[in-house]
Amino acid sequence: MKHIEPKKLIGKLKQVKEKRKQMILLFIIIGAAIIVIVALSKEDKTLYRESQVIKGNLARGVTESGSVDVGTAMQVFDLDISAFSGSGNFAFGMDGTGSQSSGMMMGMMPEVSDSGSTSDRQLEIEQVYVVAGQEIEAGTPILKLTQESVEEIRRELSRDITDAELVYQQALTAQKQTKTDAEGEYRLNSLYADYSQAEYDETVSTLTQAVEKAQETLAESEKQLADAQEELAEKEALLAEEKKVLENALFTAEGTDKENALYWWIIAWQTADEAQEMADTLEDEIKQLKEDIEDYSEKKTENETALAMANKELESGEITARGERDKRNYNAENAQEIYDIAMEQSAFEAETAREDYEKAVGKREEFDSVIIEQVISADNSGVITEVYVAAGDYLTGNMDLLSLNNYDEVTITV
Repeated sequence: MKHIEPKKLIGKLKQVKEKRKQMILLFIIIGAAIIVIVALSKEDKTLYRESQVIKGNLARGVTESGSVDVGTAMQVFDLDISAFSGSGNFAFGMDGTGSQSSGMMMGMMPEVSDSGSTSDRQLEIEQVYVVAGQEIEAGTPILKLTQESVEEIRRELSRDITDAELVYQQALTAQKQTKTDAEGEYRLNSLYADYSQAEYDETVSTLTQAVEKAQETLAESEKQLADAQEELAEKEALLAEEKKVLENALFTAEGTDKENALYWWIIAWQTADEAQEMADTLEDEIKQLKEDIEDYSEKKTENETALAMANKELESGEITARGERDKRNYNAENAQEIYDIAMEQSAFEAETAREDYEKAVGKREEFDSVIIEQVISADNSGVITEVYVAAGDYLTGNMDLLSLNNYDEVTITV
């Protein structure tokens, strides 16, 4: 048997003890790591942590603090079941049919209405299948709607599709008509430059002739009035003379002795009779002249008004004619652009109507994909924290159904 010195034996024993300590330390670290991994695996999340083993005494443990945050998911009923109104000029009427607006006329830009509308469409909940605290999987039925309300909404969505398709067909028809009108308008606009000035000249000439005619009529009435006034003055002067003759004749007749100067007495009375007769005639003529003068004055006033109106019409008509001439010249110079705008607008309306139709179809398809056999199912998995609806409630749009803890969204903070 080989003899071992005591000092060497003691050294080897110390080495063995040191190795044992290291092995124990290693086992402790491995055990702690296993405990952490098992604890985290219960939250359906594995946490990996690497640590270097350092030779020496174990100064600290492997305990760590942290938190696990579970996400919250909200399921919302966001189906669009509202009455569809369209977004273009071919909007839906009260009777469900489309109507073309005046914006489709040549040379006019459209007035685009807002899309969508308020609606009283609603779905009634017949039964709620889930409660708070219940753990569910995605696809789990959460509520059932009444058959009557589901069928009614689907009928209305189908009616929307029919209406949208009708409007789309009307837009296509209008597009064809617009093309025909635009081509005719283009040809007409191209011809404007050839006769726009002649049209302007003719309009101004006609209005000028009307002014000249009114001037002639006024001048005629002024002459009639002046002649009547002159004649009246003459008649009144004659009447004054005849009255003087009558007065003298009566004075002479009354002062003449019939017995001694019969001849002069007869002459005096004859002169008085003739003067009286002439005076009566002049008075009648003067009366008539005064009436004529009144009529001529009224006619003169009317003719003055007519002349003023004719001048005003000439002024405004010339402005209108000049504007029309300039417009026709502009249309002639921009005939192609006007044609292009009409065609582009028509195409835009047709495209908008097509998009509206596709949107109506999409609304019903989404309705059918979300509501299957009257049932709405869960979108996510997790534990329900709160249910916001109950049997007898009505769903319209953008309504919260339930909230749940979503374990697909877990955040671990160490």
